[in-house]
Amino acid sequence: MKAFFYAVVNKEIQNVKYSDDKKTAFVYFGNAPHVVEFRYAVSFISVEQAKTNLVNEIPSFDFTKTKTAGFKAWDKVLSQINVSGGTAAQKKVFYTSLYRCYER
Repeated sequence: MKAFFYAVVNKEIQNVKYSDDKKTAFVYFGNAPHVVEFRYAVSFISVEQAKTNLVNEIPSFDFTKTKTAGFKAWDKVLSQINVSGGTAAQKKVFYTSLYRCYER
């Protein structure tokens, strides 16, 4: 399955080097120690769609706000179905499968 990726950081990128197979990028932000915040999104359609997803789903670098919004969104979806019976392992398989259905 082909996937597209779009990311932004809050610091200026000084240099980028790629592995020989072009599957890994090494991003350099200079020598001064600092925290780099990173946001990304994926799409199975295009890079442009991944960018749109990022803007719509993670509009800021506020981690706590993003975490809370994500938790609420998944809680809303996953709480629509209540499973009774089965083992803990079977419930885990069910909810993992449900998550993957919504993820795609």
